[in-house]
Amino acid sequence: MSMKLKSRLARVVTAVTIALGSLFSLPTGFSVSAEEGKCGSDARWSLSNGTLTISGSGTISSTSWSNYSSKITSLVVSEGITNLPTSVFKDNTTLKSVKLGSTVTNISISAFDGCTALESVSLPDSLTEIRSYVFKSCTSLKQITLPSQLQTIASSAFSGCLNLQSIDIPSSVTSIGEKAFYATGLQKVELHTGLKTIGKQAFYMTCFPIVTIPSTVTEIGSEAFGRYYNSIFKNNGVFYGDSTGNPKYVTIYGKEGSAAEQYAKSAGLTFHAGEYIEHTCSGKWVTEKLSTCVTPGRHYFICTVCGEKHYEDMPLGDHTMGDWKVTKAPTCTASGIETCSCIYCNHTETREVSATGHSLGEWKVTKAPTCTEDGIESRKCEHCDKTETRTVSATGHSLGEWKVTKAPTCTEDGIESRKCEHCDKTETRTVSATGHSLGEWKVTKAPTCTEDGIESRKCEHCDKTESRTLSATGHNWSGWSAVKAPTFTETGIDHRICETCGYEETREVPVVQSYVIRASCSSGGTISPSGDLVIGIDGTMTYNFAPNKGYEISDVKVDNVSIGKISTYTFYSVTASHSIHVEYEKIPVVDCCSNVIITPKKAYWDPTETKFDMNDFTITAKIVSGDTVNMVDITKDCRAKETPKSLLEKGNYGVVKLGFTYSGRNSAVQTYLKTNEIADVVTLAYKGDGNLNGEINADDACMALREYVDSLVNAESVLTEAQYSILNIISSNRIDADDATAILQYYVNSLIGVPSWDV
Repeated sequence: MSMKLKSRLARVVTAVTIALGSLFSLPTGFSVSAEEGKCGSDARWSLSNGTLTISGSGTISSTSWSNYSSKITSLVVSEGITNLPTSVFKDNTTLKSVKLGSTVTNISISAFDGCTALESVSLPDSLTEIRSYVFKSCTSLKQITLPSQLQTIASSAFSGCLNLQSIDIPSSVTSIGEKAFYATGLQKVELHTGLKTIGKQAFYMTCFPIVTIPSTVTEIGSEAFGRYYNSIFKNNGVFYGDSTGNPKYVTIYGKEGSAAEQYAKSAGLTFHAGEYIEHTCSGKWVTEKLSTCVTPGRHYFICTVCGEKHYEDMPLGDHTMGDWKVTKAPTCTASGIETCSCIYCNHTETREVSATGHSLGEWKVTKAPTCTEDGIESRKCEHCDKTETRTVSATGHSLGEWKVTKAPTCTEDGIESRKCEHCDKTETRTVSATGHSLGEWKVTKAPTCTEDGIESRKCEHCDKTESRTLSATGHNWSGWSAVKAPTFTETGIDHRICETCGYEETREVPVVQSYVIRASCSSGGTISPSGDLVIGIDGTMTYNFAPNKGYEISDVKVDNVSIGKISTYTFYSVTASHSIHVEYEKIPVVDCCSNVIITPKKAYWDPTETKFDMNDFTITAKIVSGDTVNMVDITKDCRAKETPKSLLEKGNYGVVKLGFTYSGRNSAVQTYLKTNEIADVVTLAYKGDGNLNGEINADDACMALREYVDSLVNAESVLTEAQYSILNIISSNRIDADDATAILQYYVNSLIGVPSWDV
């Protein structure tokens, strides 16, 4: 670099430092006592119930809420805000949750550094880089979901997050910076194909024993992986790892001959070719050594993948107690004591032995009971003088079996009696009359088809007799059979006969009533069935219609009444004659517009431009005519809804929605615009705004300078073609330090109100 260029770059850096210092010390324009105010040209903040809400649009240029930092417990950044400035919440000890809108594309370094109470963070998918120190020392952060389009995790981004035990690194990430996850509680990490660089001490002092490094990684910094610990803690500002027992070192898995193998060898770590697969247990553990109360046991399972034994220690067991021994014998009324001791340690337990209670002998009768008077019996304890007595209830009368003294008849009751076996007590009771015992019913006169019959029955013990009527059976008719079938013009005759007595009957069958359905269609298709069809009363008939290629059904008429465009029709329960006619017509070919596309003609606008016109865009309509698709340029027939549109107006840089009106005569486009509009979301970028965030600042200069350094060391460029054009200020064959200087100079001039690309 020339001395002139070095001198110029030094002056620019000095100016930036002065400008940034004055920028963040500007008056906020609101009272300190009010819990709201401005924090940028188009950004405002408000604090309510511990929630700090930042709304508006553009960038945040001041932290005018700083007097209320100790009240902030949650942060909500609304849609429209694009960035968070450097150290914006650094060392805040009350902030617990953060939710950022989808328009935030840049979180500057150290934004949440030292936020020790921060527990949850919601990041937008539009974010492509976690910059340096952003979440450093957030010791309460346990889990965070990274954006799906993230590409870079910069140096010390999560350093010192002691309670961060798991994180899903997206497959889009290509670079993990120095100390990115230094001194974290990560239990496991998965690195995806596409990752290229891992910085120095990126995963130093973590808690995972195994890592698989993809073959796309070509650069691994020193101490990126090494020793791992049971847990990580901080004491007097210094990080320590608990590694109880023997030293533990990370095992590296990766492709043979890759950067992963070279790193493992240079770091003295174990390397295995291939991807790490966890041992898989079939569910059957084998105990090799049982646990006691003083020493842990050991068991293992045989991995179903590799067939090796996988050992694990078992938790300490319970005490193994010996036999209980009586140390104080119990008596009939007083409890005793017994003790036992663990066979492995000095642990001793005691328990109470319940009093034995009296051991009373058998009951013995001292006064025998009678039928009507109670007796007495007693018993005595075998170990003491305790004696008990109880009453023996009177036995009650022991009455014998009932015996008949007068037998019952069909109509008169009888008597039976019984006597006590031990005294003169006697009881009697009535035996009910038996009632008539009538036999089975027997037919005395059989019934016929037309006359009733009689049946009777008699008591087996007396002369009692009963009789009842049997109803006539009625004729046992056969089914009706046709003697003569009816037609559409003559009646028929049916016949049936009684199968019991032979009596015969006949009946007349009326003529069959019928109707005619007349079916027809125009040319261009068919109707099936067609012509005149005779159908009986209550009959059903279905008609199907099929247009020829290029034709369609225009109408269906039933009995000369239109029923619309249908493909089938059914006559149900026909009780009259009908007609059905199908009319076909050719299908017209009509042009239609399926969508309108707005395409900018250039990648960026020079900041000196203040307006755009129709020459900056191409508008095309997609016209479909039958099987043909045409793209028609309708630019000359369109006008911007706001003409001319100022590029200096709010929101006209970055991703914006543009709208146009149409004055042409293309009927397909006119029809399309009755239900749609000509509008699209396009990107309008400043010349020099490489990160496309809507402003030109030092970040864009850093991007250009980084591209220049990459070109010097032949590193792969990460810029898109559009970004390359935007950053190539000097219009040389490559992006170099002069481009970075020009961008930085423009930014400095813009801070004092005189931006210029005069380079």
